[in-house]
Amino acid sequence: MNLPSNKLWDRSRTEADWRCGRRRWLNYDYGGRGLVGDGLELDLFIGSAVHCALGAIAQSQRAGTGVNINTLATTAQEAVYEALKAEGDTIAHEQASLVEGLTRGFYRQVWPALMAQYPHIVAVEQEMFYDVGGRRFMCTPDLIVSSTPDSPLTYIEYKTTSSKKDEWIGQWSTAVQVHASIKAIEATLKRPVEEVIV
Repeated sequence: MNLPSNKLWDRSRTEADWRCGRRRWLNYDYGGRGLVGDGLELDLFIGSAVHCALGAIAQSQRAGTGVNINTLATTAQEAVYEALKAEGDTIAHEQASLVEGLTRGFYRQVWPALMAQYPHIVAVEQEMFYDVGGRRFMCTPDLIVSSTPDSPLTYIEYKTTSSKKDEWIGQWSTAVQVHASIKAIEATLKRPVEEVIV
């Protein structure tokens, strides 16, 4: 089903609209696509780089090809360095090393425990949709896993942050992204989501 852009929504559009209706229109609807800035947002870029690396770990695991963490971490590190070297050698090395370390640390410390508890990878960064009231909510959950092939789903949402404040940690129980994504996952995969890990 193809819906016009004014019938599509996602977390980013929703949150932009809450802040300011004009902001949403300029960012997403102006000229049919919205306006996109030229500047590099470092936090967003680093978060995206980490997400790509963690997605590659899950894709390799799901494909049964084995996870070559040295290749994945080094590729992520090199890509970040290349993208940032125009910003200066120090910042490029620092951020590239950060992404490499986060990738290796996740694979060594978090991934084994995650796969022991949820060995079935159901979806990795797959587009999901939820149709309601003539509109379509769109999302791309980071990882959907389950403990058995037919058990309820666990939705894993990766977040990179420098904050450990209670406000940041506590926001996820009521976050639009989490609840709307659950509806889209259940509508797309036809299985219930039992838990969410952020």
